[in-house]
Amino acid sequence: MKDKMARFDQDDDGKLTEKEFELYQQNEKLKSSLEKQDAQRKMAWVAMAAILVVTGMLFLSDIPDKRIETLIPMLDWFYISTASIVGAFMGMTAWMSKR
Repeated sequence: MKDKMARFDQDDDGKLTEKEFELYQQNEKLKSSLEKQDAQRKMAWVAMAAILVVTGMLFLSDIPDKRIETLIPMLDWFYISTASIVGAFMGMTAWMSKR
């Protein structure tokens, strides 16, 4: 922690002024915000890939129709939840770009 904060000691006097500390806090906040956005982007891409993989498996594999009929209630919730993740990410991204 001290090593991180030493980078923001602009006058190299070994002490952090209030301005330098605010700069450090802003930098840490920006860093965590970028990490959060990156994690959300990855989550949206994984959800989209899962939708594509499951759909491909249903149409291209030799899964018996009876088994697919049994899975329909679960697949409904799967598609709704994963599409919600993707939609929320896209909506928030569009909203934040206009803000």
